[in-house]
Amino acid sequence: FMRALATDGETEQAILAVVADPHNAAIAYGKQFGICCCCGRDLTDPKSVAKGIGPICEKNYGWGA
Repeated sequence: FMRALATDGETEQAILAVVADPHNAAIAYGKQFGICCCCGRDLTDPKSVAKGIGPICEKNYGWGA
């Protein structure tokens, strides 16, 4: 990560948090927006919403529980 001059401290910290733990950041993104963190499809099953990833991507990316 190379910080741009226009990057504020809050944005920099958010980026560094994602870089530090991309797996959990992706899941948090999926949960927050209700879309699969990998492919962007809407999550409709409550289990998928809770995981932040759809079943196909979970299998394809090896994120099984």
